Amino acid sequence: MLRPGPHITDVLLTPTGAGSPLQGGQFVYLSVGGEHRWREHPFSVAGTSPDGSVRLTIRSRGRDTRRMHENLRPGLPATVNGPYGMFDHTLGGARQIWVAGGIGVAPFLGWLTTERLDEPNRLDLFYCVGTEAEAVFLPDLVAAADRLPNLEVHPVFSKEHGRLTVDRIQAAAGPVTADTHVFLCGPAAMIAGLGADLRRKGIPRDYVHAEHFEFR
Repeated sequence: MLRPGPHITDVLLTPTGAGSPLQGGQFVYLSVGGEHRWREHPFSVAGTSPDGSVRLTIRSRGRDTRRMHENLRPGLPATVNGPYGMFDHTLGGARQIWVAGGIGVAPFLGWLTTERLDEPNRLDLFYCVGTEAEAVFLPDLVAAADRLPNLEVHPVFSKEHGRLTVDRIQAAAGPVTADTHVFLCGPAAMIAGLGADLRRKGIPRDYVHAEHFEFR
């Protein structure tokens, strides 16, 4: 268990028995603790290991996740229910753009750290956070880009650069054509704004894939 940022907890769960296979892009419901356990919450899978271990990245956004960030410690019993969700980059084509807002980077970490990703042929990932100090998972993304020649990572610090727009995506990654699949994970406002902008640019609705997080 790590705390890479002031509000971020990076958890590795080790199985005690057989469980359902998990993969990046899915989410699970996590309950931690014994008799006085925290309420069950959903979290995206940020990675898996051959031994069945599961990585979850958790941002403290409300009372329960704040308590979890403050009080989690190694060795506590945990129950995982799932997997759920259909956020799956293999539904896309040869050209993909991924946009992560804050802790919305979790499913992309899961894909990048556990899969070969020979496809798509070209992949641009935009990692949007407020400041450079908040980009606690940027080293993971840079390491993946060093391993994957088809991946380019674009950090976006909104307090310095302003919010991400489709025009800015195109300036950094080239034209977003009608056959481009775009995967979005982050706050609802970011997804709604970029989704509408993409549709205005001619990207079909079925080519815009989104995963929201609003749980506290």
